[in-house]
Amino acid sequence: MAYKIGEPTQQQFIDDNGDPATSHKLYFYLEGTTTPTNVAFDTAGSSVATTVTIGSNGYPQSGGSDVTIYYDEDTTYDIVRKDAADVAYGATIESYKVPTPSSTDTIKSVLSAGGSAADVITASLTPAPTSLVDQQTVIVELQHGANTTTTPTFNLNSLGAKTIVRDDDQALVVGDTGGDGYKLLLSFSNTKDSWQLLNPAKSGVSKTIYTSNDTHTPSSKASTIEFEVIGAGGGSGGCAATGGAQYSTGGAGGGGGYVNHSTTTVDTSYTIVVGSGGAGGTAGANAGSVGGDSSVTGASITLTGNGGAGGIGGTAIGSVIYPATSGGTASGGLFNVAGGDAGSGLDGGLSFKQTIVATATRPSAGVAGIDYGTGASGAASDPNESARAGAAGGDGIVIVTEY
Repeated sequence: MAYKIGEPTQQQFIDDNGDPATSHKLYFYLEGTTTPTNVAFDTAGSSVATTVTIGSNGYPQSGGSDVTIYYDEDTTYDIVRKDAADVAYGATIESYKVPTPSSTDTIKSVLSAGGSAADVITASLTPAPTSLVDQQTVIVELQHGANTTTTPTFNLNSLGAKTIVRDDDQALVVGDTGGDGYKLLLSFSNTKDSWQLLNPAKSGVSKTIYTSNDTHTPSSKASTIEFEVIGAGGGSGGCAATGGAQYSTGGAGGGGGYVNHSTTTVDTSYTIVVGSGGAGGTAGANAGSVGGDSSVTGASITLTGNGGAGGIGGTAIGSVIYPATSGGTASGGLFNVAGGDAGSGLDGGLSFKQTIVATATRPSAGVAGIDYGTGASGAASDPNESARAGAAGGDGIVIVTEY
């Protein structure tokens, strides 16, 4: 009796509230009967069971440890799910038979000449296939580090490098391939022309960073979604030319508002708007522009991080004054923080969580916002100097994390 790994290898089970299905059970029967039949937890079948309990993390477990379920390749199963009270729910998974791929023998990836193949994975089967076949499945043991990009490729027997994606066709998360010694279960999709990774090392977490307007469509497996929204920083004001004993100082830009929001209500899609940094005032007593608002809008939420205000233009006066500029407001989230105000020296305002401030020492033109959502530093001229221009604030950003 031979046991083969199933698909997916470690599916996470959740309840109707989006929480791990703790203490739920999977019952395995011969097709069309109520006769219990074994699954195993290794290829040798040294540990078998007809019932598998779901742990507190939502994954199948045996003896308190997460397990991978292996199926008898000669058996067709009916699978019944029951809750912690042993009450069946959902549809029975009928007539499940473990796929018979061209090979599920473990093959090792090949190191490139540079000693690493983290994002360009290659391996070979013996005997060599002549083409890639739909649902062809291989297990590849890595001999190098995990992926450092979201679009690594796999090339089997030099049949062509194909992008590796998750089994829901979402892009990988950095680190999904696990690194040295991790065994990837890869299944080829002819319609998608890609290899699907059925056991991502970072299963359950996917992060997408938006630096421009877009639409976010959550994975069908997302049970919780978290948003971070940062409005753009304000542009700083320019400053006028000065005469003897005169000074001019343009206001620094305010920081963008910050929103953090997490919810188990996952909408079908979300409109993402990312604000652009406010423009700096031109040379002379010309104000900078307000930073653009960043937002996330779905059927159930509207989150907004408003852009920081632009600094005023600095006129020539007989003393040094640093004009105050307000940070952007924030709304809609569980955690809303206004952007930092500017006006203590030439420094631009910060957005929450950002630490790199745009700063300058007078006399100086404005310095652009360095980090996301940060205001630009103000322009400044000392006696008998020419006019100077302000600078642009830092752009906003939206970060979406799915669990």
